[in-house]
Amino acid sequence: MKVIRTLICNDGVVGLNGYQYALDDNDDCLIFDNETKATEFLLSNGVDKESIDNGDIEIVDDPSETNKQTK
Repeated sequence: MKVIRTLICNDGVVGLNGYQYALDDNDDCLIFDNETKATEFLLSNGVDKESIDNGDIEIVDDPSETNKQTK
């Protein structure tokens, strides 16, 4: 499972409070089956590929899944 995160705040400044995750309408973290689906979501919602390629926006393993595996 994959999630989308960034350190860049809505005002374009790098945040000091850690990562911000893409959320759904209920403020739950959006979770994707794989990186391809997450990338398609970003591109279809106006994110340019360069922001993904240069790491401004990251697609990473779902941290909640990692925590489950280690318990």
